Amino acid sequence: MNLLLYSNGGGSAEKKIKKALAGVISEESIESYHRVENLLSRLRRRTYDVGTVILMADKRTLSVLSAEKDMLTRLRTILILPDTDENTVTAAHQLYPRFITYLDGDLQDVAEVLRKMNHNP
Repeated sequence: MNLLLYSNGGGSAEKKIKKALAGVISEESIESYHRVENLLSRLRRRTYDVGTVILMADKRTLSVLSAEKDMLTRLRTILILPDTDENTVTAAHQLYPRFITYLDGDLQDVAEVLRKMNHNP
């Protein structure tokens, strides 16, 4: 099963999550996207080979994705938010994620949640 990873712009945040996931999923199983339009295009094609989507999403991305949330509801979604602002968290919950955490954490919790989700689909 592939994992879709969205991080607008990539950079250090993406490196941080990939490092945390290293013991849980192989690098070859991760499809990285840096533009929300590209992620949505991928989700429109097919998702039978996708197990989980990890979204490092800012407010704009959450807004765009909420309009397309039907594509995400059938997938296991983990959200990594940039802040704890009430509007951000409210928008995040509109996507019905399995787990929400924040970018300022160590992200090992994401790896542990992914490990558990892979054993209990």
